[in-house]
Amino acid sequence: MSGTDETGRVLTADALMPIASITKLATALAILRLVDTGEVDLDAAIGRWIPDAVAGTRDLTARHCLTHIGGLPADVDGARAPYGPGLDWPMLAAACAATPPIQAAGVSVIYSNVGIGVLATIVERVHGTSFLAAARTLVFTPLGIGGTLGREPPQPPVRVAGVVPPLEPGEEPSPRESISYRFWRGVGFPWGGMVATAEDALRLVAAFAGRPSGFLSDRTRAEATRDQTLGLGGGMPVFQLTWPACAWGLGAEFQGGKVRHWAPREAGPDSFGHVGATGTIAWHAPQFDTTWAMFAPRFFLPWITDIGPRVGAAVLRDAARG
Repeated sequence: MSGTDETGRVLTADALMPIASITKLATALAILRLVDTGEVDLDAAIGRWIPDAVAGTRDLTARHCLTHIGGLPADVDGARAPYGPGLDWPMLAAACAATPPIQAAGVSVIYSNVGIGVLATIVERVHGTSFLAAARTLVFTPLGIGGTLGREPPQPPVRVAGVVPPLEPGEEPSPRESISYRFWRGVGFPWGGMVATAEDALRLVAAFAGRPSGFLSDRTRAEATRDQTLGLGGGMPVFQLTWPACAWGLGAEFQGGKVRHWAPREAGPDSFGHVGATGTIAWHAPQFDTTWAMFAPRFFLPWITDIGPRVGAAVLRDAARG
């Protein structure tokens, strides 16, 4: 690891980074662990666990949410959960439950933070603890992840450039304050609030690849690493990143032959992982049995679809040489 963050701080291997949407892998793994215990049925309507969910009346399922095909919008309406002092995870959970779909399930892929919020709510209602506590018990501790979610990390994290303008000293949290700031870290967004090392990010992806053995059952892992969208188009329209066929598994995204993407074509269509808006990538290529992470602390567009594949291809060349 090399380079500096927004403040000029030199990055080291143990640097803590806001990993943004790679957090979604942790939330997905929590659900999949409960699938393995038989406590969650991927194809049951979410109303079984969240009877007050507006989307629960439309037979939305956990599988839909994991694959972003449930027709839910990209994000929570700010009117339901205003971003500022007082915002916390319970408020966000209620806002996710109150959010109606914008289209029928199974029409297209709409990358949705709301769907991940629904999954986090299911986890805490099944597990009987807060989502933050459940994530530690189900995912962080068994994987040996030292990253944090919803609490301040043990050392100052990397500051990401280009996310929002810097705050003035003593300025109160506002819509300007985002991923690089204490307020964001304290909310515990299950779709983007995790602070972690590169090793932590690698462990999240490696869990989908069967490491450590037994963390997920073979059956659940095989299902999770199978393309679930089967040719549906869509993607991340909020970032103007959509594809005619948007391959996605149960939480992890697939390269699937996408053009203008962060994973190299050499990794294969069955390669999977996740990207984060903070310039982070965590990816696995089964054909090479290789997992890699890239941390570049700056907002990920437009450069990541150029640099990401080049970094990944270099990693795979090294892997092929042994």
